[in-house]
Amino acid sequence: MIIPDKSIAIHSSMVPGLLELRKTRSRMAFEGIPDQALTPCVKGNGEWFYTNAGRDFYEPLRMPYRVGQRLWVQEPWRAPECLDKISSAEIGMEDGDRSHRRRWCPVRYEADWTFNDTVAWEALLQRPTRPGILRSSNDMPRFASRITLTVTKIRVERLRELTDLEALLEGIRRRRLGDIRAVLEKPSAWLADSDQTYVYLSSEDTTAAPFRRPTQAYRVWWDKQAPDRAYTWKQNPWVIVLEFTVKLANIDARKDTAA
Repeated sequence: MIIPDKSIAIHSSMVPGLLELRKTRSRMAFEGIPDQALTPCVKGNGEWFYTNAGRDFYEPLRMPYRVGQRLWVQEPWRAPECLDKISSAEIGMEDGDRSHRRRWCPVRYEADWTFNDTVAWEALLQRPTRPGILRSSNDMPRFASRITLTVTKIRVERLRELTDLEALLEGIRRRRLGDIRAVLEKPSAWLADSDQTYVYLSSEDTTAAPFRRPTQAYRVWWDKQAPDRAYTWKQNPWVIVLEFTVKLANIDARKDTAA
């Protein structure tokens, strides 16, 4: 059975982790469980269900992704300024290409300010042109994606089951103390720990307050992105955990041309 490709929106702060091949996990709040008091469980065939404390019933969980599925990563982006009046949907469907696969529009990626095609960017109007408005990751067309994930495992767990190792696999950046001495002037954000070699950042901003443990940095990152107060670290919601491999290429790139 062929599993259709699907998109997945990644926050710009976590894109560097994918580009550096150190992010192989992604957690997302699971809204498919009608009551947070119910418990997810997996049966022998690998299918996930939810049940109550007495296990009087089992209802299947509708997972947004499947093992073996390829996901093309969407991230914040910009088209040239001359296209600001054209919607992202129109850019994705130029010339009636409703598969979103024809690569025609040059793109600048907000995470690292790189381009998918520098030559095309400059040649668009036969002169240099500036990046246009910031466009949402959810609006990135398929042809503009530069990262492809393949899901290898899916599980459901409470958010605060996160370990330090899992936080690192989520993309939390580790820095040696000597690399960020300047930010140590923020003692209020400093959390005591026996590890005196590394600190961990909740964003790619190296001036951000550091933390002693990866889980502490991830907690801050999560709460900044939480869709509403029902899914905060304190609320400890059920989350879907995706494990995946990373390929630094467009999902439609041929094997002989993929990076």
